[in-house]
Amino acid sequence: MSEDHSRGKRPDSSEAHGRVRLIDRRIGCRNSKWIVYLDHILDDHGNEVQDFIVVGGRVPGDDLVAGVCILPVLDGQVGLLRNYRHAVAEILWEAPGGFIDLGEDPSEAAARELAEEAGFVCDADKMVSLGQYLPEPSTLQARGSVFAATQCRVGRKLEKGEIGLGDLLLFDLDEVAEMAESSKIQDAATLIAFYRYRDWLRHVG
Repeated sequence: MSEDHSRGKRPDSSEAHGRVRLIDRRIGCRNSKWIVYLDHILDDHGNEVQDFIVVGGRVPGDDLVAGVCILPVLDGQVGLLRNYRHAVAEILWEAPGGFIDLGEDPSEAAARELAEEAGFVCDADKMVSLGQYLPEPSTLQARGSVFAATQCRVGRKLEKGEIGLGDLLLFDLDEVAEMAESSKIQDAATLIAFYRYRDWLRHVG
């Protein structure tokens, strides 16, 4: 055991970063939202991967935030979408969310995605930031920002323009908690948003 570990001290992050070196990077493919990189990496123990896959957002900020997830709250109830996800071939319960467009900050993207996917409007002072998360740091070079739209109101009528986007239904908090605990909700961003929102309610309530 190293001296740092024996004293209960974590290694410095710069030291940890130095243990893996990027030898070369190629672009495997890209679309309007993602870039797939093929990285040649080597660590200090001689372990080597020629085509380590890293997926990065096309429009990330300096903090790598590329997307948002918004938990909409209308009259005390939480809104969830029933979305079909091609990658897993399943219909999932999810909070509204999406990518940050060029020139947007996360709160602006949250308001836009809330309107586009849920048809809801929320004033800026009622859009509560619930922090950030890393959806899959072993592969995704991207963070998400999580929000709760705490006092939504109905806005414009929705037009279905996104593949897999389903209808939004409203649930009481206890219902959402049961859905989360029974794995009826499996989307990570939605679970993070809900649990952080519930914790926020306990502090402000």
